[in-house]
Amino acid sequence: MNCFNGEKYLRESIDSVLNQTFEDWEIIFWDNQSTDGSAQIVASYNDSRIKYYYAPTHTTLYAGRNAAFEYCTGDYLAVLDCDDLWVAEKLEKQVSVFEQNHNVVLVYSNTIFFNSDLGTEKILNKHPQPEGSIFRECIGNYNFSLETVMVRMKSITDNGIEFCKKFNMIGDRDFLTAVCFYGDAHYIHEVLGKWRIHASNYSKELEADYAGELKTMYLRFNEMFGDRFTREMRVEVYNEIVFREAVVLLKISGARVRQKLRKIHFLNTKGLVLRILSYFPKHAAISILNLLKRA
Repeated sequence: MNCFNGEKYLRESIDSVLNQTFEDWEIIFWDNQSTDGSAQIVASYNDSRIKYYYAPTHTTLYAGRNAAFEYCTGDYLAVLDCDDLWVAEKLEKQVSVFEQNHNVVLVYSNTIFFNSDLGTEKILNKHPQPEGSIFRECIGNYNFSLETVMVRMKSITDNGIEFCKKFNMIGDRDFLTAVCFYGDAHYIHEVLGKWRIHASNYSKELEADYAGELKTMYLRFNEMFGDRFTREMRVEVYNEIVFREAVVLLKISGARVRQKLRKIHFLNTKGLVLRILSYFPKHAAISILNLLKRA
């Protein structure tokens, strides 16, 4: 658990770990120099499995994740942000999959997106998600929700995988996609996590830096995987970069959106939707885009 001023929902998140039916766990709690009551909340638990560390310097989220890795002693890794939750059977069911199949490097599940302030919730996946060798699938259609994921620690350490400190938005995506290169993924079509919705969850989709980070991921994968990062995969990432750049232009000019989208195939589904939205007034187009993202 990485924390920076996360007191609002922190106790609820920690309790969701304490309530697990699988009890052989540890929390590596990395406090990124919080100034609120987060440290006091953690200290209130009398449980030796909760291990608190105070960062010597304030860092980015992904640098903090890597720093916390250094203290992990278990066979499996899961990440729980300080506002998200686990269902009681999560660890038990995922550990069971790993122990039955040593080719599996990642287990993920269905989840609920919920807004506790509004009292709303939505199950993410209506149908089972991809399993097996899904590296290619992750390149073009990344759909993990981090609070549902568990990774075999050996797959990380043996292959030198870590969170890239250059990222502010897509570090989870970069990390988990790389993990999937080295083995199979297994999907459990049950709700084992709960992801708390904030307005900022969606606002980042419109940020200019998102496309830039995708370019960095493209270059990283080219270096890490060489020819195994195939031409088809490169095209997938390139198409998304163009799409993200066009999304940012939606705030400026519909004509510039359409000009940008000329770089990808006209029948690209996301591009086609954005092309249509480019004819709408700016504020209406952005509002519709956010609604489509939530749907």
